[in-house]
Amino acid sequence: MTTRHSGPFSSRAGSLLGHTVQYEAVVDSTNRLARQLAMDGAAAGTLVVADFQTDGRGRHGRTWDSTRGQNLLTSIILRPSEPISAWGRYVMMAGLAVCRAVDDLNPAAHVVLKWPNDILVDGRKCGGILMEHAHGALVLGLGLNVNQTEFPDDNRISLALVLGRPVDRGRVFDAVLRQMEACLTLDASDLATAYAARLPHAGRPITIRSMEGRPPVTGTFLGVTLEGALRLRVEGREETFHAGDVTMAAS
Repeated sequence: MTTRHSGPFSSRAGSLLGHTVQYEAVVDSTNRLARQLAMDGAAAGTLVVADFQTDGRGRHGRTWDSTRGQNLLTSIILRPSEPISAWGRYVMMAGLAVCRAVDDLNPAAHVVLKWPNDILVDGRKCGGILMEHAHGALVLGLGLNVNQTEFPDDNRISLALVLGRPVDRGRVFDAVLRQMEACLTLDASDLATAYAARLPHAGRPITIRSMEGRPPVTGTFLGVTLEGALRLRVEGREETFHAGDVTMAAS
């Protein structure tokens, strides 16, 4: 596999994120390659970015399909000092950062988050985040639809469709990384509050459907914990649901 640097995804010398960028025209999975680099000792802030993935993945083994050369497909290596139980905050950080980056690109867009990791623009899915562990490191995968204009269903959208014109992927790349760096400076409470404000579920019943066959649970949205777990009021008591073993749908 040939590795080179690509203009739209140039490294950001001196920056916390993106000081080192490994570009691949084609890769099986940016997260898979980033995990390997992390195990080989790559520094925090190292990025993998690709034009196309042959085996792009979402949560719970779902596939992530993307047209070649049209979208942002990247994975970021982090080395948090917190215990692994607190790493869910980095999914919140990434989601909030993407929302703010899209705000910068198009203030008129309605950008929200579907817990735990989906990015919705004007009510349709525009991106997703996948967190994985790699021998003490954390890998954050981000897929964001930028210039793709055809999708297999009407539930997806891209920034180009929202704006009505193509978007410079390098500009999106830089905007997302700048916002991530800013969000990394937020304390845990401020991050959880800002993230919860992007969830359009306040006051609405939420149904949690387990990926392990357990019965669905319906409750009222209360917010999120400092680690990014969902808080619901269920039959008068508060229950907490963690990312990675549940999905969510508003009922």
